[in-house]
Amino acid sequence: MMATWFVAAALLVNDPAPRWEGTLQQGLDELTRRIQAQDSARVVELADALLQPDRYSVARSQWLAAGGWRAHTAGVVDPYAERLGLRELAPRLVSQLHLARADALVTLGRAAEARAAYELARAEGAAQERLAAIDALVDLDMVVAEEARKRVDAPPEPDAKPAELMAAARKAYVDVRLRLIERLRLDPSDADARADAEWVQRRLEELKRLEEERKQQQNQQQKSDQQKQDEQKPNEQNQQDPNQQQEQKPDEQKPQQDPQQDAQQDQQQSQPKDAPKPEDARPLTKEEAQQLLDRLQDLDKKGEQLRQSLIKARREKVDKDW
Repeated sequence: MMATWFVAAALLVNDPAPRWEGTLQQGLDELTRRIQAQDSARVVELADALLQPDRYSVARSQWLAAGGWRAHTAGVVDPYAERLGLRELAPRLVSQLHLARADALVTLGRAAEARAAYELARAEGAAQERLAAIDALVDLDMVVAEEARKRVDAPPEPDAKPAELMAAARKAYVDVRLRLIERLRLDPSDADARADAEWVQRRLEELKRLEEERKQQQNQQQKSDQQKQDEQKPNEQNQQDPNQQQEQKPDEQKPQQDPQQDAQQDQQQSQPKDAPKPEDARPLTKEEAQQLLDRLQDLDKKGEQLRQSLIKARREKVDKDW
């Protein structure tokens, strides 16, 4: 009696969310028919309805949270709910529904929603469902990585920066590698996953070499530009504005002197300050001329006497040697 009352109360729970109104088995059979018919849009619609909590599941969660006799009653009526097709979904079945929904979303081109559904299947499913979800995520991540790689090789867009494109491609391949590592942990004997991991590693090495080559080219270009700037500086100095040249210091505007003028200036500077200048000379008087003549004659006499003395001394020396 209590079980019947509880089931009836559960069916009266007001929940406006769309859901499958038949039994769970009927819903799964209908989902299989839609998948075989490749009716992807209706597959997503039915999977969403089956994944919605049914009235019984909502009521059961509320009674379990209340505790006491309500929680005990919820446990007692579970077998009856299973017979009526009202039992909440098992975790593995939830994962399978997420997988079916994600596959349909991929067919419809809704990659972001498909990725989210695969993540739910990977987190909630058993080993088999987790492997299937990881394989699907690897495929999606691989597409993203290859598209990022193409953007690296393509001419950059006006607002795009090569370094950012390179970083995005590297991150995309790293994400794929992490997926493959998780896949190999679940199944180390998977040869395909191992080959994919090696291929991703080669891709990462290619990006690294390409990044180093671009850095070398950038450094060479900077050196070349610097050399051109250094070569242009002397020309710019020689082509100064005439007004700037006139504003130079007086010392910088002194005209160059003739070497002969420089020599004459040096000779004048080397002469004693007290030396009479050529223009200061005047004619001798008669008396001064007679005095100068007498002095010269006296010097001649003394010079002759000195010469005779030297001859006499030399002769005496020769006689003594004999």
